[in-house]
This record gives sequence, structure tokens and C-alpha cells, in this order.
Amino acid sequence: MIVKAKTKIIIELIIGLIILISIIYKVNLNKKTKTFIVEKYPIEIELKNSYTLIEDENSFDFYATDNKNTYFGVLAYKVDDYDNFIIEDVLNDKIKYLESTRDGFELVEKEKTINTDDSIITTAIYLGVKDNSAKTIYMLSTISFNTTKNYKAMVIQTCKKADYDKYKSEMLKNLTNIRIRNEANV
Repeated sequence: MIVKAKTKIIIELIIGLIILISIIYKVNLNKKTKTFIVEKYPIEIELKNSYTLIEDENSFDFYATDNKNTYFGVLAYKVDDYDNFIIEDVLNDKIKYLESTRDGFELVEKEKTINTDDSIITTAIYLGVKDNSAKTIYMLSTISFNTTKNYKAMVIQTCKKADYDKYKSEMLKNLTNIRIRNEANV
């Protein structure tokens, strides 16, 4: 009888320990990040573990989603491949495209610039509706890297308007986690 009671207690302790470890693992998993590489470019992006690559045919050099709550797309450019390349021209072309393909596409937050050790990030926030779906926030950003003038990036991040307050700080943090890889010969 005593052996059965001790065995039951040991089993309950083991089950409790397994549950505790799984909870700790899930908490740590949400806090961890992973680094993605933009193919063909010396650009890396650090995002939460919950982001997954979207490998469908699309126009981005890198495209990922965080459980379909936010979307993160990068268009990368090697400046030497273009005559008179100006990243703002790329941004203006993308805005014109979105204006022509989204209902009610409008500026909701004026352009702001963030200076980091690695880059200069200029961001503006827009609102629009595609194909009668939910109102969507479009965070459009250009990135000029301080370590090289030969690469630039444009980033488009989206989320539902109703979720913007929830994801805004994460989306801004994503922008500061884009950099030129150290080993890159730029």
C-alpha cells in the first residue's frame, strides 16, 4: 500500500515536471528569434520564431508571416545594378501601385525617420482595402544601410487595422533588425 502511494506521488511529480518544462519551453519559444537571409543579397533579418517564410510566387525578395497576423516583405536592391538609383523613387512607385489596387488607400501617419547604428529607416503608415477584405495597415519603409551605400531595401509590413495597436511596436522593431551581414563583401 505504501509502495503504491509513493509510486503515485512520484508519477504525479514527473507529470507536473513535464507540464512545467513544456510551459517554460513555450514561453522561451515565443521570446526567441531566428535570423533569415535575403537570397542573392547580403541582408539578414532577425524576426520572432513564430515567423515563417512564404514561398509562394510573389514579387518580394523575402516574404514571411507571423501566423497570418502580420506580413513582412522585403524588396532589396544593389544600387550598382541601376542607373541613378533612388530608393524613394521605388517607394513612390509602390505607393502609386497600391493606390491603384486598393480602395481608400490613404496616408494615416506621416513619414518618420529612425536612425540606428546600422541604418537610416524612413517609415510612413497607410490604410487601404484590397478586394473588399478587412481594412489593412500598410507600413512602408525604406532602409539605407550605414555600412554600405551599395545596398538598399524597401519593406512592406501589413496587418489588419483592428490589430495595428497590438502589433505596431513589433513591426517597428522588425525594421531595426534588418542589417547587412558581417561576412558580406559589399
